[in-house]
Amino acid sequence: MLGKYSRFSLLLVLIALLTQCQSLSLDMQKSGNMPRVTIEGVYREQVVTACNEVLMNHDFRFSANRGNNYLYERPSSTMEFLAWGGGFSSDQEVVVRLALRIRELGDSHEVDCQPFIVIRPGEHLEEARKMTRLKSRKYQKILNEIKARCYEGGELPEEWGAWD
Repeated sequence: MLGKYSRFSLLLVLIALLTQCQSLSLDMQKSGNMPRVTIEGVYREQVVTACNEVLMNHDFRFSANRGNNYLYERPSSTMEFLAWGGGFSSDQEVVVRLALRIRELGDSHEVDCQPFIVIRPGEHLEEARKMTRLKSRKYQKILNEIKARCYEGGELPEEWGAWD
């Protein structure tokens, strides 16, 4: 009987330790795993245009911008709606909001993003929840598309090499 309790206690201690370890955090910002790209040798307008084009291809629409921050939204998928919207009978609207930031770093631009699930967007009781880093690969791929779009028809940085 004591063996069951000691295993359970050990499991609780391990869980407590793991939740305190920041490298295991599911939050993209805290874990340092924010989707991010650096784009060199292009103008800011090219980066913004590439962001608009690529995100439109992924069903996002421009929502707002404030300085270096841009917001895009798309309707939630069926799975996202079922997971976050309260099930089949819910009449709540659920959208995916992408907060994109473009920072100038000398002659290059750094683009990063944080996706959110937003329940009841635009309403007084709007609820936005950060998506975890488990989804970061999907958004990293989108940022890589934005970077590639910036270089279409132009010069590529030397470290990229030639297109195959």
